Amino acid sequence: MTFSVSLVTAEGSTHHQNVGLVMVPGVEGLYGFLTDHAPCSLALGPGDVTLYAAGATTPHTQVALQAGYALFDNNVCTVVMV
Repeated sequence: MTFSVSLVTAEGSTHHQNVGLVMVPGVEGLYGFLTDHAPCSLALGPGDVTLYAAGATTPHTQVALQAGYALFDNNVCTVVMV
C-alpha cells in the first residue's frame, strides 16, 4: 500500500509521489511513516528525508534538509523544508 508525499520548499514543491515509507530526521530522532499512520506533526532537524517505494528495502529518493516540519494525516505526508 502507498500514500502521498510532498516535499515543499520556499520555492515550491520539489517532489510529489506515492511511496510505501518515508523516513524523516526528527529533532528527537529518526521517524518513519507507513500507510495509515496516526495523524501527527513533527519538528525536523538536520538530516535526510528518505523515500521508499512500496515493498522496497533501498531508498529511491534522498533529500538533505537542515530543518523543517513533517505533517501526516489521512495518508498524506507533507514535509516542509526550511
